Amino acid sequence: MTSNESYTAEALLNFLKQAGMEGLINPATARARRKALEQLADELTEDERADIRRIDVDDLLSRFHKLEGSSIRSETLQIYGQRVASALDEYLGWLETPETFTRARRERLRSFSRSESLTPEQKAAEQVTLEAIENPSNVVPV
Repeated sequence: MTSNESYTAEALLNFLKQAGMEGLINPATARARRKALEQLADELTEDERADIRRIDVDDLLSRFHKLEGSSIRSETLQIYGQRVASALDEYLGWLETPETFTRARRERLRSFSRSESLTPEQKAAEQVTLEAIENPSNVVPV
């Protein structure tokens, strides 16, 4: 049913961005998971980028730790791993049954009703802010 393009790392990053903006996932949670994945993304193999179902989070963390060495605290690395694992679980669950995922998440989060109380202008401003925070186009990694 779903195409192989749905399983790319890029599709996962897009999901986290959209899910945060649409209230499927708490925006702060979605942003944190996206940032964790972005931090580890350089260590993804081509196969893992093409199909996120091949990602072994522990193996990914090990590769990242070898590269970064002592420049990253083990607690931070553990948090990255938890966030990436959660992002993968949620995204794959959403791909499997988006209708059920949406309803279940909304029931658990009590439909994240904050977005329902915002005016259209406030929603637009929040979306612009989230987009600017998520991926500033003028920042180039060095």
